Amino acid sequence: MSYGELYLMMNKSKEIDVFETRPLVSIYIPTHNRMVKLKRALNSVFTQSYQNFEILVCDDASTDGTQSMMMKIVREDSRVRYFKNLVSEGACCARNLGIFAARGEFITGLDDDDEFMPKRLETLLKNWRDEYSFICSNFIDRYPNRRDEIYYKKHIKIINIEKLLHINEASNQVFTKTTRLREINGFDPTIRKLQDWDTWIRLCNAYGSFIRIKLPLYILNHDHASSESRVSNNMPLYLAMEDLYERNKNLYNQRASKKFKFSIKRLKNEYLFMDMIDEMLEFVSIKPIYYYIKQYIKLISSRNSQI
Repeated sequence: MSYGELYLMMNKSKEIDVFETRPLVSIYIPTHNRMVKLKRALNSVFTQSYQNFEILVCDDASTDGTQSMMMKIVREDSRVRYFKNLVSEGACCARNLGIFAARGEFITGLDDDDEFMPKRLETLLKNWRDEYSFICSNFIDRYPNRRDEIYYKKHIKIINIEKLLHINEASNQVFTKTTRLREINGFDPTIRKLQDWDTWIRLCNAYGSFIRIKLPLYILNHDHASSESRVSNNMPLYLAMEDLYERNKNLYNQRASKKFKFSIKRLKNEYLFMDMIDEMLEFVSIKPIYYYIKQYIKLISSRNSQI
């Protein structure tokens, strides 16, 4: 049992006190031309075991009937609020509409094509600790015609910024105080890819380590039609990683910078034999051998396919 787990267990009574105050939770849902999937996402909130919430649907200029559907829902349920951009400004701007209009003490997000599991809000509230920047959970990857997969295999843990700088250990949604998300100015609309990771880094830097619990409380759906395009998908991951590093390079020490740059080299298929040796010696690990062999096999396969 880690120190973080022990600390949470010892302070269980305080967690219950937070839950019993029944704070309002704001849920922002950015959307664009996904009326059917949005309805599924909304239903996953309406069926939550914890019912003191508000929903802020942030429509990025949809043209598929989303507005008509939402106006009907708003009339029927006072907990639902609807905002719409007249022209498309991107997901980050849509999210920020909800963040800066939220009335709840706590806030979390939901993508329009995903779902909350029934006890997500209740469980996150019961495990909330004010000294941590935010809390997040495991999630389920759901693919058509395939068995569900739980993404993270590790138990409840406390994660610091050093770990978060190298890999997004916080998934795509977190639960935090509304004031905290506003203090860091929400999502950066100039970022094309890895916007969530960048936001969690800024939250973690401002407010400290965070909690991630093992229990999956979110469903990440992978049922997009080929016609559903995403601007972020047009940007190569290595370029997005380079941008992420440049924006936050003041947080990386020399060793951390070196490790991150090795990751970028692997994404670009430019991980050389001497890089493998250097990384093995620097971080006392044999994993670089696996990385190098994997890249070598990938390159050989690519060349053979072109013959």
